[in-house]
Order: sequence, then C-alpha cells, then structure tokens
Amino acid sequence: METANLTRQEVQALALDVYRQNQAAEKKGKQLLTRDEIIALLSALPEESERKFEVDVVGFSVDWDESIIQNELPQFLAPVKAGTANAAEEQLAFAAFCVLVNYERRMKNFSAEERWLQDWQDRFGGHIFYNHMLLLSQMGQLENFRETQWNEFSIRDLLQLARKNSTALRHNVGGLHAFAETVALAYENTPALMARIQETDHINWLTGALAAIEETLRVDPDYAKFYCTYARLLAADGDYDAALNKLSIAIDKENSQRSDYAIRVGRYLTFSQQFRARKELVSMESAMQEHLEQYKSALEDQEKQTLVKNMEFLGLFSGIVSFTIGSLTISGAIAEQSIKSAAGLIVVLMGALMGVFAAFGIILHGASGKKALRNILVLLMGFAAVIGGIAFCLN
Repeated sequence: METANLTRQEVQALALDVYRQNQAAEKKGKQLLTRDEIIALLSALPEESERKFEVDVVGFSVDWDESIIQNELPQFLAPVKAGTANAAEEQLAFAAFCVLVNYERRMKNFSAEERWLQDWQDRFGGHIFYNHMLLLSQMGQLENFRETQWNEFSIRDLLQLARKNSTALRHNVGGLHAFAETVALAYENTPALMARIQETDHINWLTGALAAIEETLRVDPDYAKFYCTYARLLAADGDYDAALNKLSIAIDKENSQRSDYAIRVGRYLTFSQQFRARKELVSMESAMQEHLEQYKSALEDQEKQTLVKNMEFLGLFSGIVSFTIGSLTISGAIAEQSIKSAAGLIVVLMGALMGVFAAFGIILHGASGKKALRNILVLLMGFAAVIGGIAFCLN
C-alpha cells in the first residue's frame, strides 16, 4: 500500500491498527492482580484533583491485564448501579470507572469511551475528574471529526469547558495542558471558526493557552507531550521556527522504553512536516505579495507618468491653439494701424504662453531634476520673449 495515496481516515485507521497490534504484543507483560490487590491500589489513589491521581489511573490502564480491566473493574460498579453502595464503595467504583474510561481512550475505542461517560454521567457527573475525562473525549472527537459537525457554538462550549476544567484541576498540570491542547486543536481543525469566535468574544484564546502551557512546563519540564502542544500553539501563532525547536525537544525527551514510543515520535515528526510546509507556504505567499506590491507600485508610477505626459500634451496643444487664435486676432486688429506693433504683441503672447507652459511643467514635475531645469529654461525664454516683444513695440 502506498502511503502517499492514503486518505486522512485511512492513515488514522492504519495507525490505530498498528497501535492495537503493539498493545496486543505486550499483553504478556501485563500485571495479573488479585481482587484484594486491585482494591488496595484503587483505594490508595490520592484526591482526584491532584496530578498523581491522573498519572496513577493512566498507569493502571496501561499496566493491568485486559482481563482485569474488562472483567474485574465493572464488578466494582455494580453496588453503585444497584443503589446499595456506601461511601467507600462509591469512591472505589469511581476509581474503577476512571481506569475503564482511560483504557478505552488509550485503545482508541472512542465509541466505548463515549458510552461509559454517557451511561454514568448522572452518577459521576459531579466529580472533577469526570469533567476532565469528558473534555478529553470531546477533544478526541474534534481531532478526528467523528460524527460531529462542529460549529461556532460547540467550539465555544468546548473552549469554556477546557478553561473551567483547568481551574478545577488547579493542582493537576494535566488540566492546564488539556486547556492548551484544546485551543491548539481548535486552531488546527477549525481556524475559520476560531477567528470568528475571537472576533466576536474579544478573547485571545491563543494567548491564554500559551500562558497555560508555559505554566505546565514550569511545573513539569520533562514531559515530552507538553513540548509538542507548545509547538502546536506556536505554529498557530505563526512562529514556525520556535515550534520546530519545541518539537525537537519533545523528541529528545520522549521515553524510548514506552510501548507507544514509535507512534508518539511519529506524531511529532508529522507535526514537524506540517509546520515546515506551512512555513514554506507563508514564505512563498510573502514573496508573491512583495512582488505584487512592486508590480502595483510600478504600474501606478507608469500610470502617473502617462497621465503627466497626457496633461503636458494637452497643455502644449492648448497653448498652440491659444497662440494661433491670439495671433490671428491681434494681427487682424492691429495690422491696419501698425504691422510692427502686431508683430511685437504676437511675440509677447508667445512669451507669455511659454511662461505658462513652463510653470505648468514645474507644477507637474517639481522644482528639482532634469525636467525642472528644462522648464526653468523655457520660463526664462518666455520672460525674455515678453520683454523683447514689448521693447520691439515701443521702439
């Protein structure tokens, strides 16, 4: 199969298949725990708003054998579903629920993930970490455009949910990162909607997301994915060089011992190719715009020069016509009395027209340059002609 001819959906399906094959290959190393061990680990989880809660839950979904997750964990939900659970059983059930949902998301079983969240929303919807998992699920839908027609209102709701979640999980940098990644996804997948939302709401989501990811890295500077999200936000802001630098850091910091190492690095390299292509496109557009501006400026100068020449020809033609008519009029009126006076007045008229034409040229071209020198010379000649004509008439 030639990857160059694959559609985006086919590439995603291929990546999902490879991911599941990798997961299946490492099943032999999964932990097989007794029920008492499972209860001990779930009960030892910290408060759900802390970062360690998320890290441990994700770790359980990675390390535990599939039989435990699919067969043992649902049993902890039975007392809650029956309405007979006490406080301890309720807490244990929610912990098991979190591991189940994270497992389905890690295995890319998006439909199963959504079903778990929808079926238990009434019971667990008040939990802080439930909203975090709900946000992650919706982020997956936005990334994959799964069965959802996103619009301005749904994108705005998602952004507000992400911001609310980051506030609720103030002791968990995962909440801050989820907010930053949500904004990155929105700019990547729905740029036109984000531009409209930002213009309508007067909220710079990109600035807020950059501040969130910088705070995330301040708290946890060694997690590779955080640098990838930082790169995506920088690219959305048009800083492709900085984005490529952050991706390099992400690749360097990625744990090569993880089972999904190749997939993670491959994702970083995909973003790197996208950013390089977008950088090149922006560079080409900038060069084209510069050439267009130069062409436009040259065209405007040419039009201006043509207009000036036309005005000069019009002025010269008007002067010739005026000189001809004036000469005939003067000649006819004065010739009977004195041919000498008529000739002198014609010379005066010619000098005056030369002066007017020269002044007209100075107005068009300014008082500096070669053309200005020519116009000044013509003006002086006009003055000389006027003075000479008057002197000729008086003598």
